[in-house]
Amino acid sequence: PTGMTVSFAPGGPNAADDAIVALVRTLVRPEQTVVVSSDRALVDWVRQLGAQVESAKSFRSRLTGPR
Repeated sequence: PTGMTVSFAPGGPNAADDAIVALVRTLVRPEQTVVVSSDRALVDWVRQLGAQVESAKSFRSRLTGPR
């Protein structure tokens, strides 16, 4: 199945990053997942776990189309 999952991570600094990493760690095939982020630390972390990464700027441009 394809799709998008959106989650909310309450908490302090880096709560969302920690939640994303925890989610990627549970995946059987992380290489089939794309994490959208421009945070270098998070990008490095999820790539090490096998996930793909797309920058926020690139993702946003695909959502809004050409200007």
